[in-house]
Amino acid sequence: MYRPAGYDDSDEDEFDEFGYISNSYSEKKINQNAPVVKTFLEDDDTILYNAILDDNLEETKRIMKQNDFLRSGGELRQGWPALFYACYEAKLTIVKYLVEEEQLDVNREYELQTALMITCSSTQSSECVYQIVKLLLDYGAIIGMMDQYGRSPLMFACREGHLEVVKEIVSESSLLSVDYEGNTALFHAVIHNRLEVVKILLRAGAQTYAVNRQGYTPRQCAINCNYLEIAELFPLETKAFEIPSNYLCYSSYRNFISGIEDDEPPGYYPDLRPMLFGMNSESKLHIFVESGLNLFEFLTLTDEKLCNLGVKYPIERKRILLGLYDFHRQKWSNNSLWTMEKQRVLE
Repeated sequence: MYRPAGYDDSDEDEFDEFGYISNSYSEKKINQNAPVVKTFLEDDDTILYNAILDDNLEETKRIMKQNDFLRSGGELRQGWPALFYACYEAKLTIVKYLVEEEQLDVNREYELQTALMITCSSTQSSECVYQIVKLLLDYGAIIGMMDQYGRSPLMFACREGHLEVVKEIVSESSLLSVDYEGNTALFHAVIHNRLEVVKILLRAGAQTYAVNRQGYTPRQCAINCNYLEIAELFPLETKAFEIPSNYLCYSSYRNFISGIEDDEPPGYYPDLRPMLFGMNSESKLHIFVESGLNLFEFLTLTDEKLCNLGVKYPIERKRILLGLYDFHRQKWSNNSLWTMEKQRVLE
């Protein structure tokens, strides 16, 4: 191939097959000489998040000092505040820095969660988790708070098997509190096969006869999961408790309409369960079921009647009576009665 003067074979790639200068030459030169541009620039949230995961205290301090929002306890773009991530990952030095030097509020809620709840739910080693729990308690962390699902720090600690944490907070925690599934802390320990935690709760006085929303006792849950060693810790049940169907749902029109005789009014039995759930006392449903209480009898309960039924603790009776009081304070209206649509056909 003929080439213009001044060009040799080393410049062959600069021409196309017809001897003309190739367009790719200038583009190639530009690409080679162009400065390297960073396509991704980490922001403070990402840097702080990675610093916490790496337990990098100096980098954490640097970002916190230059970002007022994060220093005030604001949440990272990843979802949680910095204190929550440090607690969940059990980074003691960073947690200590955040609560001591930055003076972050250990009881500040984010979506109804607190730093103590996050710490107790950590999957890190129990020894590291316990040290952080102690630190949070020293700075005034409240033990009795619950998240949006009714779960307490004790429930989280029981679920993850943090034995020392359970020992630390069990005396100031409610063993009667239930979550949205009707499970107490004892249920969480049983379901997750935490044998030593179950022993601690039983020694602390946890109720063994409580029933969750599935209708099971802690012992029945242990048997269902084949945790026989845990099941042996519970006393034998004289009879397996099962919630009758008429207390679970309305199955026929007889549940709403009075019978042929005047002394056969509907019992409205399924309404007891949601009312007890609203009173945070659903675990006591079996007491009213075994006694055959209908809705009218339930609404007219007194402290003496509750005691006779077997609700022995005053705090349990007070919780139910307070719920009944709030119910009776509501103004009566026609909407309080169940009505049937005109076009609805009874099956």
